[in-house]
Amino acid sequence: MTSILSARERPLVVTGTPRFGRPDSQLVSASQLYEAECQHWFKKLGFEFGLDRKAWEYAFILHAITTYAKTGEGAQGLAFGCGKEFTVSLLAAGGSDIMATDYVEQEHGWEAKGLDDLYFSDFIERDIFEERVQFRHLDMNAIDDSLQGYDFCWSTGSLEHIGGHAKGLAFVEAAMGCLKPGGIAVHTTEFTITSEIVGRDAPDLSFYCRADIKALASRLLQAGHTIVLNFDRGTTVADTHVDVPPYHAGRTLCAHFGSHVITSIGLFIQKRS
Repeated sequence: MTSILSARERPLVVTGTPRFGRPDSQLVSASQLYEAECQHWFKKLGFEFGLDRKAWEYAFILHAITTYAKTGEGAQGLAFGCGKEFTVSLLAAGGSDIMATDYVEQEHGWEAKGLDDLYFSDFIERDIFEERVQFRHLDMNAIDDSLQGYDFCWSTGSLEHIGGHAKGLAFVEAAMGCLKPGGIAVHTTEFTITSEIVGRDAPDLSFYCRADIKALASRLLQAGHTIVLNFDRGTTVADTHVDVPPYHAGRTLCAHFGSHVITSIGLFIQKRS
């Protein structure tokens, strides 16, 4: 596994244009979508190029994992709140063994109920998929102690839905216990740019602000893990435009929701080694 600080010393918070090719824990920005590494993942996933922050989240997770974690034959990955994602099939196609988890005791329509919801034939043959992928029910607020020793773990837009503001942050910390030393955790979630100190706390959907993420990062650093934050946003029209209802899915990086303007943040953490 590669250190996320290889050949550099970085403070908790850095400034400057965030790069997709060399990620920190950062916000989506238009310039990242044009980088070769991001375009590679868009093409791999079958996405058309566009100002789609959710597509960026998938690409960010896959790039961070495949660049910095052990993947391929013999590697083990853990997906939280996986929904009906194609990332499980894609990482399994690369040779990794994946434990996919979701909270099956709900009926929102986006949750995975079993392996059928995670299999995508564009990426992997069914027999190979079934050899490499397992599925189990899991409440992200109560991670089973048996889930340990993974090379990488991830969640895509899940932690903001698990019962409230504090529970989402606690999940990020708890998930580090599932990794091997040096393992990589990548999570994406909703970030408010309306206030640096006030987020949104609701059981069904929470938004995190700069103060929330800095406090989380400080606790992770105190536990010996590695994380670098970059809160800089892009300055183009695409970055500063705010979508309003009815939303234009796949064509916006920021959206107005209630009293907040929200965007996506990717959290990228390496377990102490």
